[in-house]
Amino acid sequence: MKLSSDDIYFREMSEANAIKEFQDAGYSEYKLRTNRYKQLPSDGVFANSPATQFVAYYRKNDEPIGVIGYSKFQNFLLGSGVHIHKDYRKSNGVEGVFKLLLDKLLQEKGSKTMVISFAHPKAMDMYRSVGFKDINEKELPEEILSEIQEAESRGSVGALQKLKLNQWWMTIKRNNNFLIYRRD
Repeated sequence: MKLSSDDIYFREMSEANAIKEFQDAGYSEYKLRTNRYKQLPSDGVFANSPATQFVAYYRKNDEPIGVIGYSKFQNFLLGSGVHIHKDYRKSNGVEGVFKLLLDKLLQEKGSKTMVISFAHPKAMDMYRSVGFKDINEKELPEEILSEIQEAESRGSVGALQKLKLNQWWMTIKRNNNFLIYRRD
């Protein structure tokens, strides 16, 4: 089954309320960022800045099926992760949820600069597919840069995104190599 935007609706809420929505629906695999992050420090700005989450609900049963969001730090938006309910994942025959979540994030983030650290190469590839581009690490505040570097040392696939003058930019750093992408 492939889901489309007609099959879902979104509600905006805090991270705590998003977790409660999933728990109230009998699902407990979605956790706080401080409990989910394995590469990023659990006491850092990525894990602790208050997050705005967008929870996707399946129209047929009003069940929460996925969540995506960001937090704010200085003039940056920090990706707060993506989670898809296990029953609505591609591995269980449901397609399209990740793309719908990503589309919602792009719609909501507007022209703000966004930085995301990736734990999963497939997620990073999805962001690439919508045109995310490279940025210069020198443009990042020390707090964000040090967390990204710590995450890379712990096995993150390491990606940074940015919107700059109506163009998407993304930096992917792997073994001291930078991949450059640009979408006009």
